[in-house]
Amino acid sequence: MLDKWDWKVELAKAHLTQADVGRHLGFANPGQINGLVTKMILASGKGATAYEQSKWKKALDFIKLNQHKHTKENDA
Repeated sequence: MLDKWDWKVELAKAHLTQADVGRHLGFANPGQINGLVTKMILASGKGATAYEQSKWKKALDFIKLNQHKHTKENDA
């Protein structure tokens, strides 16, 4: 993901909000997903722990899964 605009576009394609992704990851409050997005996009993942990298991968996989689901629904 290149920047915050790409992130928002990818969320929209998946019909998700950032809060939806945070809930999927098990985050208790919106600040956690905000912090992860900031670190992984704006800081290009610099200084991210293995845990944060793992959560980021799960977030991206969740978004791709939902994008695929919505693409299939539109094709039907």
